[in-house]
Amino acid sequence: MPGAPLGSNNSDQDKPRSDICQTLRPPDFDQLITFRWLQPYNSHGTLVEVGYFDWMNNTAYFLSDVHLRIQVDDVERERRKELFLLMDLVKAEKATLFIVGDWFDFYFEYGYVVSQAYLDVYSKMKELVDAGITIYYFGGNHDYWIGSFLADTIGVKIYPKAATIEFAEKQFYF
Repeated sequence: MPGAPLGSNNSDQDKPRSDICQTLRPPDFDQLITFRWLQPYNSHGTLVEVGYFDWMNNTAYFLSDVHLRIQVDDVERERRKELFLLMDLVKAEKATLFIVGDWFDFYFEYGYVVSQAYLDVYSKMKELVDAGITIYYFGGNHDYWIGSFLADTIGVKIYPKAATIEFAEKQFYF
């Protein structure tokens, strides 16, 4: 059901969602639909929102509140594996990716220094950009320290403040 939490019963809350790619694409929808699924962090979960927009053969995915962790344990590796599956879907569909705040739980750039804990994430983002995928990144309350690395090195379009983007002849305000 669109907009309803996936894995809403208690037994599913502690399991990572490996079926997200199949769940995202119900047939015949041509409007913005928001899906939610629970990704565990140790003893508690965090809600990641995934939106899908398809209008006149222009496809976009919207991700918010991913909160990638700087400490990469088994749970975080599984979360990233699932995220990368979703990013592979974006690439295969030649869609546009909108990151709408809080991609990282903690992120800090200082001069030319970035965290190596996110090397796999940088690499996956660069893979998409090199394949012609546009990635828009709108800063959230965990994104204050984003510098020029993602824009200059990876090719992500960074918007640290509110902005309006035209996509598929529609105006999106972030």
